[in-house]
Amino acid sequence: MKSVILLGMGATMVKCPYDDETWGVNKVYHMAKKLDKLFITDRRYFPDGSNSWNFDELNALDIPIVSLHRFREIKRLSLYPYNRIVEKFGTEFFTNSICYMLAYAIYKKYKKIRMYGIDMVGQIEYQIERGGIEYWVGRAEGMGIEVTNTKASMVCKTAMGVPYGFKYKYDIKEMDPFNVLKAYKKKEESDAECLADGNGGGKNKTHIGAVCP
Repeated sequence: MKSVILLGMGATMVKCPYDDETWGVNKVYHMAKKLDKLFITDRRYFPDGSNSWNFDELNALDIPIVSLHRFREIKRLSLYPYNRIVEKFGTEFFTNSICYMLAYAIYKKYKKIRMYGIDMVGQIEYQIERGGIEYWVGRAEGMGIEVTNTKASMVCKTAMGVPYGFKYKYDIKEMDPFNVLKAYKKKEESDAECLADGNGGGKNKTHIGAVCP
């Protein structure tokens, strides 16, 4: 089966086994153990005028680099077949670099796509980018392509972790193995009691006027 790993920069990238052809995104090459192909989609300059890419680093990778933009400085550059992919799939719904990678894998007829580090847990990612990834995952699965992701990723998951209308279940030990939430709750209760005593509403009148820690 023709399969590929897509490696993002989220926390679950550490779970990547690197046991298959591996494509990385943007500057994940700083952390990846190995890459067979790198996808870059940002333009040459950031809004502040600084360079987006270190071309010496990119060339030192000595792997094919697929880019939306032409950079003459990159020796093994391959331009992303944007027009052909848009024509084939009938959409320009690309919200981030991972979308381009998913579309490319589908276009190249891969039968299995494994995702690591594609977590989408940040607020901006939720609101702006996550939908695009889920769209291309759906396109892939609709064509019979197997797509897997890490358990911690929020791609194709509801905010509560269960389908709408079902009872929410969670394992507090898994969510908070160090009892941080429990300690925080105790502090809130202590602060509330201290504040009530300071306002004369508590049972312990000796605390009136005290400053809460």
